[in-house]
Amino acid sequence: MIDINGYVMAGGLSSRMGSPKAAVILGDQTLLDSAIATLTQFTGSLPVIVVRSHSVINFQIPDGLEILEDDATEDDPRAPIFGVRAVLKKCDKEWATILAVDLPFVTAELLNKLSSSRSQGIDAVVATQPDGFPQVLCALYRCEAMILEVENALGRSDISIRGALPEGRTLFVEFGPDQGGVDPLSNLNTPEDVQAAARMLS
Repeated sequence: MIDINGYVMAGGLSSRMGSPKAAVILGDQTLLDSAIATLTQFTGSLPVIVVRSHSVINFQIPDGLEILEDDATEDDPRAPIFGVRAVLKKCDKEWATILAVDLPFVTAELLNKLSSSRSQGIDAVVATQPDGFPQVLCALYRCEAMILEVENALGRSDISIRGALPEGRTLFVEFGPDQGGVDPLSNLNTPEDVQAAARMLS
């Protein structure tokens, strides 16, 4: 067990999916159940589920899990930075691990690699694709430092999490496809993505 809290980001609109991503079934479990299992294995405790404050939760939350509502407004419904801010405010440990519900191939081993990459002077450790694109919702954030960066970004009307990453204090850790060709940072946005993911699992 490590001294890090885990949070599943499950508050997206899922407009391209056509239904809540959290309730999408891949293999023998929902994407939400998959993310919960990964974070529980990593942290040794149940994660918190982060949802939109202005939307109805229309998917099943397993019993015993805490729900954290962000403070996004109707004007910024797609911006996950508000969920990240809610996490950073709520977290009572030094670090928070954030995992988007639509990243089913992220493993506890991957999160362990992010965790082991932390060092003094680093406030954010972000998983990155081989093309350099950072998956900011697969990351570890030092709460006390990052809440200031997020508030500063919002103060200048920047609602991208990437805009809040502190230069010189963010570590990007690259992850490519495994030997079976599975990209651990492949996110599922459409029913076609789910079908492709199911083929990879089989």
